[in-house]
Amino acid sequence: MKMKNGKYLLALILILLFNVNYCFAETQIYDFYKQVNLVVGENIATVNQKVVTMDQAAYLNGGRTMVPFRFLGESLGAKVSWDASTKQAKLSLSGVDVTVTVGSLNGLVDGKIVKMDVPAVNKGGRLFIPLRFVSENLGAIVNYYDETNEISIRYSDTSNWKTYEASNNMTYKYPATWSIGPTKDDQYTISVKSPNGSELITSYDDRKPKDLISEFKDLFSVDGWKLETTLLDDESNIDNGYELVFSMQEKNGSYSYIHVFVDVLGTGSNIGICKTTEETDEMDCLIFYQIMAS
Repeated sequence: MKMKNGKYLLALILILLFNVNYCFAETQIYDFYKQVNLVVGENIATVNQKVVTMDQAAYLNGGRTMVPFRFLGESLGAKVSWDASTKQAKLSLSGVDVTVTVGSLNGLVDGKIVKMDVPAVNKGGRLFIPLRFVSENLGAIVNYYDETNEISIRYSDTSNWKTYEASNNMTYKYPATWSIGPTKDDQYTISVKSPNGSELITSYDDRKPKDLISEFKDLFSVDGWKLETTLLDDESNIDNGYELVFSMQEKNGSYSYIHVFVDVLGTGSNIGICKTTEETDEMDCLIFYQIMAS
C-alpha cells in the first residue's frame, strides 16, 4: 500500500488500552469475514468458530496441502461446480473464477492458465484440490504452522462495500452498514464504527512491519500482557507479515491470549486483533478489518 509520495504505508489498528475489555465484548463475526481453521490429518475443522466435520481429512502431497474441494469452497462462501465430462472443478467468489482439472498442473484463474505445483486428485471418492493455490487466487490469506500442522484461511469479501475518500488522499472501502470518517483532531486518524457499537481507530505509519513490532509490544505490555510467540508469514522477511501472541493469567487461574495479525497484500494490509480463552477455546475478534487503500 503506497501513498502518492511513494512511501510504504501500513494501516495500524490502535486500541485505547482502557477500553480493551469493552472492545473484546463484541463476539460477532461478520458475514463478509470467513475464518477457517483445520489440521492436516484431522477431519475436524472450524468455520467462523463453528465445528465442521469433513468426510476426509486434509493431507500433504508433494509438500502441498490438499483439501476436499466442496468443503473449501463452501467454507469461504464460494459457488462450487463440478463437470464430470471434463473432470474440472470450479469455484467462483466475488467475481473471481478458479478452475482446476483432475491430473493437470494447469489451473485457470479468470480463464488464464496459471501453473500449479500439484494437480487436483480424486481420493476415496472425493475431489481434493491444492489449498494454497485455490485460496490465494480467490483472495484469501493462508497461514501454515509447521510445528502443529495447523492451517488458517482468512477471507474478507469487500465486493459490496462502500467507498470513502479521505482528505489525506486515501480511498477506503468499508461495510455498507458501518460508518467511517476522520477524527476531529487528526485527519490521518480514521474512525470505523460497527453497527454493534464497537469502534476501530486506524492511523498511518510509513515504517515497515518489522519496525512496528515494538509498538505492539508496548501497547499490550502496559496492561500486563506477555509476548509468548512471534510467527512469521515468511521466515526470511518479517516485512511480509506476522502474528504476535500475547498471554495473561486471569483471576480464576486460566489464561487468555491476544493474537495480533499483520498480513501484507499487494493492494493493502490486513490487520486484526483477536482474543481467545482457555475456558471456551473460541476466538473473539475485535474486527479483523481489511484495509483497502491507494
